[in-house]
Amino acid sequence: MKLEEVRRETFEIAVRVYLEEAWGDDRVKERWPADVLADGTAEDILGRFEDETRRRGEEGLRRHVLRLGNPGYPHMKLAFQETLFPGEFFFTVDTHDEMDLKPSFPGYDEWMAQKARNRELKRAIEARWRLEPEVPTPSELRAMIRRTSAEEGGRRVLVVDDETDIAEAVAALLASEGYTVEMAYDGPHALRKVEEFRPDLLVMDFHMPGLNGVEVCAELKEHEGTRHIPIVLATASMVDLSVFGTLANGFLMKPYNRDFLVGFVKRLVPPDRPPSKE
Repeated sequence: MKLEEVRRETFEIAVRVYLEEAWGDDRVKERWPADVLADGTAEDILGRFEDETRRRGEEGLRRHVLRLGNPGYPHMKLAFQETLFPGEFFFTVDTHDEMDLKPSFPGYDEWMAQKARNRELKRAIEARWRLEPEVPTPSELRAMIRRTSAEEGGRRVLVVDDETDIAEAVAALLASEGYTVEMAYDGPHALRKVEEFRPDLLVMDFHMPGLNGVEVCAELKEHEGTRHIPIVLATASMVDLSVFGTLANGFLMKPYNRDFLVGFVKRLVPPDRPPSKE
């Protein structure tokens, strides 16, 4: 949705749904960010959000967040951001719980349980948003991307992301550029799909349930048959790039521009059939 098409009421619907799911109907009034949702244009309202826009030349996309939290974790955020398409904004939930703790860490089990609750809450909020015609979500991305029928022979890309809408949008985008694409939605699923699909490239989220992106990379590099596959890792969090070591061939900061993503993929694995035509 273009920013100029977003009304104050759109933000109010998105925030209300979040608070009802996260805190319960009886606490919506208590948690309501009246100062943020005061009168004004969408640009005025975003000026009261926390600006997490990361500029990297033309690749930078706008990202604005509101920390609404939940009873067990105060850092979860409502995010309003451009995704793939500059100028097109969508609401998402950022669980903001990417700390990579080891099982030996005190409280590890409790932390993993909280992360699971956060993921379920994210799914519930975003599912309700999709029922609100006025609230733009990443589920609309697929309709904005030219699709192509699955043809045998295109260079193979496996897209791995536990956010289904993002995975499907990226897959459709790369398919329209001449690639044969399949998807996986967590670390163990990715390893199974690599075995079945034998991709020429992985585009993979860093933070996923089961195994994270680095753990999947490490597993693939252990085996002769898969260590040659180039891997691009993506994340919405600020991370120390040294954790990737030599495991990944590239790194993307979410949200990323569609042209930057496609250019990055083509440099690593050029397609062997032309993009689809309108």
